[in-house]
Amino acid sequence: MANHIVLATSGAEYLAGLLQLQLVLFKPKLHLYQNPVSLSINTVLGDFVECTFPGYPGAVDLDFSGAGFFDPTQHWVLQAQLLTYSATAQLPNPQQAIGYYVMDSTETTYLWAEQFPFRVWFRYKGDALLFQPQFGFLSEWG
Repeated sequence: MANHIVLATSGAEYLAGLLQLQLVLFKPKLHLYQNPVSLSINTVLGDFVECTFPGYPGAVDLDFSGAGFFDPTQHWVLQAQLLTYSATAQLPNPQQAIGYYVMDSTETTYLWAEQFPFRVWFRYKGDALLFQPQFGFLSEWG
C-alpha cells in the first residue's frame, strides 16, 4: 500500500466534476450566521444563530454550475454565484454576519461552514455584504 496518492490534473477535474454534478442537481442552501462559532469537524447545526436583519432572505440556493478552475496554488476550485445581502432598514440593534453555513437541498443535513475573514456589520439601510462562496480541493502537500 502506498503512503499517499498523487492525483493527476485529469483526476482532480474528474472528481471535482462528480461533486459539481451533485451540487448542481441537489442545490445546497446557504445561511448567514451571527454568533461566534469555533468551526471544527464537531460543529453542529445547533451551534449557529442565523442572521435576521431586515432584508435578509434566509436560505439561498447555491448554484455551482459554472466552470471550475485551478487557483494560483494549483488547487481545483468550484465557485457559486455572487451573493449580495443588503439591509433594507436601519437596525435599532446592529447585527453582525460572522460567516455562513450550508445545508443540503432539503435543509435536513448540515454540510459545511466558513467564517469570514472579518465581521460584517449591518447597522443602516443599505449596509451590504457581497461575496462568492467557493469550494476548493486541497491536499496536505499542496
